Amino acid sequence: MTTKELIERERAYRQHSSISNSDRNNFYKDGIEIFRIKYLNYRNPDRTDKPKEGMLLGSVLHSMLVGRDYYNEQYLFSEAKIGGMLGAVVEEIYSYGKEELLEEDIKKVWLSSEFKAAKEEDEKKRDRSFEIFKNSFYKDNCGPKYLEELKNKGNKTIIDKDCFYTAFEKLKVVKDLEYYKIINKQEEGVVIEKEFPIYWKCLGIELKSLLDFLRLDFNKKEAVIVDWKTTFVSCKEFWRTKV
Repeated sequence: MTTKELIERERAYRQHSSISNSDRNNFYKDGIEIFRIKYLNYRNPDRTDKPKEGMLLGSVLHSMLVGRDYYNEQYLFSEAKIGGMLGAVVEEIYSYGKEELLEEDIKKVWLSSEFKAAKEEDEKKRDRSFEIFKNSFYKDNCGPKYLEELKNKGNKTIIDKDCFYTAFEKLKVVKDLEYYKIINKQEEGVVIEKEFPIYWKCLGIELKSLLDFLRLDFNKKEAVIVDWKTTFVSCKEFWRTKV
């Protein structure tokens, strides 16, 4: 299966109306109204909500485990990406459809922000603070570079170097594990699938699951299912979802 076909298969899974284990957990945690909003939004392929930092790191590592081409189709590594208020201002200006960073736009967004210096009543102090803030955009040309990356990213998620290198270091740790080498060993009569969707019914309810890793050994007539977890707690905490 090509990377493009793999991504299309996963996309179809995300949009499928069946209930996943995550959907079930969110239903119990959030209640019907919030769940309904999240449920519909999650199935929107063009949704713009941002994952939390920890979730993003897990998703990046997960995509790296699937394969290099899969990762490259999902993420864009950025040298220019800036965080905090600087990044938020560039992102808002980008949302206006602007082609470049103009001082008037930077100031407009800055003044409407919750940035403490932007609320300064003394106009001279406020203007001095803005000059310092504005100059940060042009240090190493990071502001214009980030805006350009946002314009060219397509459907990819932009990640900074810290996220990339942290995920890459963890990837090397996982690939050095003996168990990882065993389950990924290519043999006659063995089929390995990644991001493999399954659908079934229980009590008339349509259910689904996306298997991170599936190894089918037709010689031994056995299946190995692996659910990758990026977490700070013990894997024992996930005993309820084990197969």
